[in-house]
Amino acid sequence: TAPRMDDDHFGEAVDVHGDRIAVGAVWTEARGEKSGAVYVFDHDGVGWQQSAQVIDSGGRALDHFGSELDLHGDMLLVGREAESGGDSGPILFRRNSGGEWVEDARLLDSETDPNSARIVEIVLNNTAALVAVEEGGGDDTVLGVVTFEKDADGAWSEHSRGEVGRGADADGGKLVLASVGDRFYLGMPGGAVGAVKHWLADPRLCAEDGRCV
Repeated sequence: TAPRMDDDHFGEAVDVHGDRIAVGAVWTEARGEKSGAVYVFDHDGVGWQQSAQVIDSGGRALDHFGSELDLHGDMLLVGREAESGGDSGPILFRRNSGGEWVEDARLLDSETDPNSARIVEIVLNNTAALVAVEEGGGDDTVLGVVTFEKDADGAWSEHSRGEVGRGADADGGKLVLASVGDRFYLGMPGGAVGAVKHWLADPRLCAEDGRCV
């Protein structure tokens, strides 16, 4: 376990599920300078106790592991910025019967260039995950959402992708994702008119008006 530091950016990302909290600390030196880590806390009925430190076993310096995260029961999806280049897809961890968080899958999409894209938001439920990715900048910005699904054998794979914003309105990754049961919500606060899009993961992300990602 890498020790906490005064300047580890603890709190860069936070999520709560029941009696469990996950907190990203993207400058923790778990696997090198600013490689990052996620700290998990469980409530024991009296107070909050740290129960785990989750790191990327293949992580490198400047990965900023923990920049985005989503906690769903015994599953934890963690994003990275990966300034060092290479693979920057989020990593899914599952808590085993012994209380350890073990890597379950690496969610890598087929089209995103890791050298020009960054993860801006992620969300997870029992059978699907959404990853919002921003590429480019300014008028050339493209904001998209990649969906992943878990099959009957428990394997995760890319299912679909769709563009949700382009140009200056999408610059800065102004998008919020949330999930409730089998429903996902995409908040788009950027631009002249804000909106919240409501999608169903069954099996594609389909809005009530029939549009699908």
